[in-house]
Amino acid sequence: MQLPPSESPYERYNEAGRDFARLKRLNESKTGIETNGVGLYNSIQRDLITHQESLRNDGASAIQGAIDADKAQLANQNRGSISTTGAVAEASQAIAKTDYSLKPAERTLLSRIINQPEMTLEEAKNARTAIGRAAENARSRGDAAGNAVMTAAHAELGEGMKARIQELHGTTRPYEHYNNQFRASFELRDGIAGDMMQSLRGEDAHASIPALKKFADANVSEIQQQMRTLGLNEQAKSLEKAQRDARALTNAHDSVNGRYMQGVYRLFMQNPKQAWPGLIIMAAGHGLGMPFPMPQLLGGAFESARLSKSFRAKAGRVGMRLQSELPPEMFRTRTEAGAPETFSYKNPDEGWTAPSEPSVNPQAAKAAAAKSAKQARRRQ
Repeated sequence: MQLPPSESPYERYNEAGRDFARLKRLNESKTGIETNGVGLYNSIQRDLITHQESLRNDGASAIQGAIDADKAQLANQNRGSISTTGAVAEASQAIAKTDYSLKPAERTLLSRIINQPEMTLEEAKNARTAIGRAAENARSRGDAAGNAVMTAAHAELGEGMKARIQELHGTTRPYEHYNNQFRASFELRDGIAGDMMQSLRGEDAHASIPALKKFADANVSEIQQQMRTLGLNEQAKSLEKAQRDARALTNAHDSVNGRYMQGVYRLFMQNPKQAWPGLIIMAAGHGLGMPFPMPQLLGGAFESARLSKSFRAKAGRVGMRLQSELPPEMFRTRTEAGAPETFSYKNPDEGWTAPSEPSVNPQAAKAAAAKSAKQARRRQ
């Protein structure tokens, strides 16, 4: 392919280099660091949700054979195999002890088991999972009474499921595996995993930084081991790499906010008796006779500047890699707005018409006409 006379490969390389430099500076800026923080946060959340769903799917598959056998036994019988009386009694007793007022969603769940004295194994499993999530929500909002009520119903339904599975298979092992996997999935909502699974939707991009600071120093080895047990080796490796990336981005964020230089300034102000005379002597003697802590303060300032530059450069590299690995929507906390459109309405029987064609830009049309005229003159 022959290049136009006005363009050389060096000009293209030069322009590409300038574009790369602009992108690098953006990734090292406060805005770029926070935007990349959103992308990293969402990628961590994706891995944790994948892990949580894998735990639940594995647990559900363990009792699927029992569910199928339960259905076969109850075919053409308008009844269930698990009584809900115990769950209703335990929940009622917990309400009486705590004087708890049920939330609307909780009332709906308990009304279901009150109005259905017997459930199939599958119905009991679904009801128990929903009640367990209600207990989890109550615990996360600090509502001990609500958690106690829903946990009582959850536990009693579990006992009914356990007895039915033992009746069908002669062992409780499928239920125990199912129960263990679901308990592990619920526990992910506690601690750092629960913090990272909170949605950033509607938040400012800065909201990712405090969470990433906590995640960077968290011990996630148990979660990684769970992932490996389920065969999620890529997710386990990804968490480890994400912690390194989180340190890089949060260190750079502290740097652009002047956190390290503030530390030197605070040290200076905490030692005024030693520092201020040192400044005077340094100014008068051209750097001679500096008492403690002036050499240390100056060294600290120099080292802080060096670290800040290093942190920003590392964050820039992390950001560019994240942008190449993740889709653009993962870097947003708000829904992208569409361009303005107009619609005309003709007749109720005809409905809406297609969107109107965008208007022609007069300046673009004028430039195109001038270009066409210039090309015509060349051909003459």
